[in-house]
Amino acid sequence: MYKKKTEQVAHKCVVRLFDDSDVLDYEFLEKHKGDYLIDQLCKQLNIKEKDYFGLRFIDSAKQRQWLDLGKPIIKQCKEPIIFTFRVKFYPANPFRLNANVRILLYKQLKRDLSHGRLYCSCDEIVMLGVLIVQEKFGDYNEGMHTDDYVSNIQFSARQTDTIEKKIIARHKERKPGQDPLAVINEFLGIACRLEAYGIEPHCVKDHNGTQMYIGINFFGVSTFIAGKRSQHFRWSEIRKLSFEGRMFIAHLSYTDASREVKKYTIGFKCATGAACRYLWRCAIEHMLFFTLPNCRNARVKYRGGIFSRGAKFKYTGRTEREILSEVIHSSSFPSEDNKLAADKKSNSVPVTPSSPNGASTHIRYNSLPRTGIPCADTDTYDLNHFLMDFTDVPEMENDYVIPTQLLRNFCSNEAQTEFTHDKAMIPLPTSIPHNASSFSNVLTKSAMNTNTDRSYKAMNRKNLRKFRILRYFFPSLVFVILFMILLAFTIFESKIEIFNFIRNAPEIIILRDEYYEPLKKCSVK
Repeated sequence: MYKKKTEQVAHKCVVRLFDDSDVLDYEFLEKHKGDYLIDQLCKQLNIKEKDYFGLRFIDSAKQRQWLDLGKPIIKQCKEPIIFTFRVKFYPANPFRLNANVRILLYKQLKRDLSHGRLYCSCDEIVMLGVLIVQEKFGDYNEGMHTDDYVSNIQFSARQTDTIEKKIIARHKERKPGQDPLAVINEFLGIACRLEAYGIEPHCVKDHNGTQMYIGINFFGVSTFIAGKRSQHFRWSEIRKLSFEGRMFIAHLSYTDASREVKKYTIGFKCATGAACRYLWRCAIEHMLFFTLPNCRNARVKYRGGIFSRGAKFKYTGRTEREILSEVIHSSSFPSEDNKLAADKKSNSVPVTPSSPNGASTHIRYNSLPRTGIPCADTDTYDLNHFLMDFTDVPEMENDYVIPTQLLRNFCSNEAQTEFTHDKAMIPLPTSIPHNASSFSNVLTKSAMNTNTDRSYKAMNRKNLRKFRILRYFFPSLVFVILFMILLAFTIFESKIEIFNFIRNAPEIIILRDEYYEPLKKCSVK
């Protein structure tokens, strides 16, 4: 009577690369999961460390989402399907990876800098801008490079005439004949030591209603106010991450001055429930990717709180330790090829099954670099609206306008600030002189940040105690009501002799005649 459906419909999707003008077309079947598409894309782009990257899209609620590699593609998004290929997990030390991955990371960081997500001082913008110009135009040529050749590049959301003039002056002073890959390595060495490195800002509010942004990277969870980091929680301090409705909750533990372990809870309110669920998922994925020894330890479904319906997922993919283990034990070490990755134009990939990667071994994760670098001395300024990459949302591309004059005034006040990289802890290809006075300033600022964090934690304990009580009150109330209904039904309807003395009690007789019997008759009718 019913015919079995043998033909499978091939769905089409579009993938935008780091340059929005570069587009790739793909086809997939209904049975294909997210890992099929990422495998095809990374194979075409010659990316071995594919787990650092992801595909992002906008769902029906206008909320940005990462494509889940363990679920069917067609169940996560609706046609027309448009993905953007982005770096999902920024590596702690980019120099451990292959040259091709470093080039793609360089393109992602250029994009972050141009949209204001990679927040830094004006001197740092100049240093990064010089390297962008050097990589794009090569050595300075007085005949070819006119005075406006830098202004044709949009490399920063805070780009001004003063910054462009400094970039031109430093471009002239650079040593000629530099290798493009060496320039990219120098750029990565500066960028990966910034506090905003690898941060995807999530707009939240604290218990006082102060607007801030939560950023998550390899080092932990941080909060940013006016472009400056106000709090930081390492992965080793985070015991659990959950959410209830629009409240993102982090359960933390730390050791105080008396070496006593103390536990507390801190919460942040998101704009919508979907945004809170997205923040929770990003935090869970980052914590698992950077802390677990291998993906086999992640075969558990994590979920939110009691009332967070449908908030569960299974981590899919390798962890950073597995990736670095394969890089170290691989027969082919990172190649220092001078040729940059060629941007491939549109074509179609046939519908063919993908093959999974092989097994991975363990690696000592304690050898990975860590950094606690404070940001450079800059004037406080509300730059929160520059932190979002609006070009991922097609509806917002044409409406994103940067107040240029406001940025010029800010950068002119900041121009006197000298930037040094003495605070860096990640080794660079080139040597950097150290300064004892700068190191003492770092210690002073670190102590001030510690005192600020402790006072903030004390305020949050009192604020969230009421929330924890409400969280467990409603389930307990429902349980008690159901238990009382079941007990009343057992006493009045059963003929167990144990309950005879209860049934014959005057209060129970009145309860049965006045309430139970009328309710029973109404339910029967």
